[in-house]
Amino acid sequence: MKNNNVLELNDFSLSFLMKGKNAYAVKDLSLSVAKGEIVGFVGESGCGKTLTALSCMGLQPEHAEITGTIKVCGDDIKNFSEKEWTSFRGKKVSMIFQEPLSSLNPLEKIGKQIIETGILHGLSKAEAKQRALYLMGELNLADKEKLFYMYPHQLSGGQCQRVMIASALMNNPELLIADEPTTALDAATQVQIINLLKKINSMFHTAILFVSHDILLVQKLCTKIYIMYAGCILECGRTEEVLTNPVHPYTKALLNSLPSFEKRFQDLQVISGFVPPITSRNADLSYLFERWKEAQNICYINENTKPLKTDDNDFLHHKVYCHRHNRLEII
Repeated sequence: MKNNNVLELNDFSLSFLMKGKNAYAVKDLSLSVAKGEIVGFVGESGCGKTLTALSCMGLQPEHAEITGTIKVCGDDIKNFSEKEWTSFRGKKVSMIFQEPLSSLNPLEKIGKQIIETGILHGLSKAEAKQRALYLMGELNLADKEKLFYMYPHQLSGGQCQRVMIASALMNNPELLIADEPTTALDAATQVQIINLLKKINSMFHTAILFVSHDILLVQKLCTKIYIMYAGCILECGRTEEVLTNPVHPYTKALLNSLPSFEKRFQDLQVISGFVPPITSRNADLSYLFERWKEAQNICYINENTKPLKTDDNDFLHHKVYCHRHNRLEII
């Protein structure tokens, strides 16, 4: 596997045929996650984060068209058959979804839902139950023997999310995709889930792609960060470097909109406008610059540019897609 990456996307694009032409939800995206690494994937709702994550699991919408390459654990998964996905999904790569209660079957007991992935990939019922109870204990689920036979509606949101994490870890996957796993949880439970993801990474050396719109959570968890907007990567690098010294106007705007103790008597800055729908995204990518006051004429004359692409070792550096800062150069 090249450079020990468990996830590699190169020039990945996802589009839908709308009104006779391709409308791009994600455009020429390149991203990598190394073995044992925790990577943050940040942006507003509608940027294409979840579609990208689902595509790495082979769960993209049926009519979506994908170009570029997606490699998971060294395998090019773009053209996997359903049979290949059955043996791959849940074993090499697993996913935690946004809404744990809606992801769990309300008619099945918790234990049965956790062990089914293990049984599908070769564990006996007894082995799967033993593994499930072990994971439930490691994920701080009290009274695990009792919880094993309970239904989802009898658990709290935080407990349900832990159950989803246990299910995802049944086969010790190399890559765990966490799609906004703290969205529906209160602040205290969010911190607990973040600490559990750190524990999972440390104990099992599981690589994690953490998808979120919450920069503060990403800062606590991730060593590497991608800032995404309207289907494109605008800035990336080591988390501490990008968030301490942001360059792109969008990254700056996201950080300025965050509440903090120092800003308690100030009005928070608002990012004007909205993420353009995929039917309004021009081929020349000029929509990328329509929401920043700093944009200049050159920002709208970019026929020969492509969104930010990173090489395997680029995260020794801080990179940004911006004409005012040598758009594709290392900062």
